[in-house]
Amino acid sequence: MKVIIDKGNTRTKVYFFADKEIIQKTTIINNDADYVNVLKEILDEKPVEAAIISDVSGVRSRLEDSFWGDTKVVKMGNGLKFPVSIAYRTPETLGYDRIANACAMPELNPNQHSLVIDIGTCIKFDHISEKGIFEGGSISPGMMLRYRSLHEFTGNLPYINALDQIPPIMGDTTESSIHAGVMNGIIDEISGFIERYRKKYQSIQIFVTGGDHEFFAPILKSPIFVAPDLTARGLNEILDINC
Repeated sequence: MKVIIDKGNTRTKVYFFADKEIIQKTTIINNDADYVNVLKEILDEKPVEAAIISDVSGVRSRLEDSFWGDTKVVKMGNGLKFPVSIAYRTPETLGYDRIANACAMPELNPNQHSLVIDIGTCIKFDHISEKGIFEGGSISPGMMLRYRSLHEFTGNLPYINALDQIPPIMGDTTESSIHAGVMNGIIDEISGFIERYRKKYQSIQIFVTGGDHEFFAPILKSPIFVAPDLTARGLNEILDINC
């Protein structure tokens, strides 16, 4: 049994793997004062032979104290071996989630061009070549960052919450205009990037993941693969070659 711990800004996701298969996953809210003890309770339920910890902060955390005995613990970092080559010119600045997403591609989409679209706090597009080389991508603000920035960096625009459906492209109030711009803008951004990548790499496969993927993925007209657990699958691949 292996465990993958993916600690983000607000949530920690815990996955139990048997070989390549996810057999259980749990989400813990980070601001729970006792979340490490909650994690230990989860881990006590199953014997763990190996684990990998990916912490978005990049620093040592209490998570590393959650294991014991003969469990092999790998801390995600740039010094590990990866199943893809990194051609990024500043690999030390590359986010662990982007690396992990890329590392899932040799297993999920071998010998083909891949575009990973991670829709969350930021919207990230990353290209992995048919030779298994992470070549780079792009980063832009995600949905909630766009709503917040319109409010925080202007004098009069309100902060509003996202809708649960796509609004018309033309708003007739300030609030509806914000919704129209933010949500339709994201759709057009994603669709536009996909179109440009498809023109450059005709056989490219598109994988969509991230916290907001459930909302935007069904709206995209281009053929895509929805991969909600892509980061965990990539971390599992990294764990396998570093144990």
